[in-house]
Amino acid sequence: MTHLRESLFVPGFVAMELYNGTASQRDLKAVDDLLRPCEIVWPSIRTCNDALRHHRDVHLSNAIGIIDVMNAYISLERLTPLFTFNVKHYRAITNLRTIQPYTR
Repeated sequence: MTHLRESLFVPGFVAMELYNGTASQRDLKAVDDLLRPCEIVWPSIRTCNDALRHHRDVHLSNAIGIIDVMNAYISLERLTPLFTFNVKHYRAITNLRTIQPYTR
């Protein structure tokens, strides 16, 4: 399991959402500890433009949010699956492989 964890990346938007959900210094430290072994990644300009076009085309028919589209396109750019519990929201994104990390 250690090997897998060392290869994880987290989109910068996700890291920001995690920090946004904190309410104390203890929470901040917990997020720091969670993110420490992960690479924080950001989308390229091309990926941002692709995500923009896609969002424009599907936002009326799909409930996927802006940050979710960006995270999906980061996964597509890096040729990696997206680990999420929101599998339904991501169905509108062609070629995106989603994996539910565990059963809740």
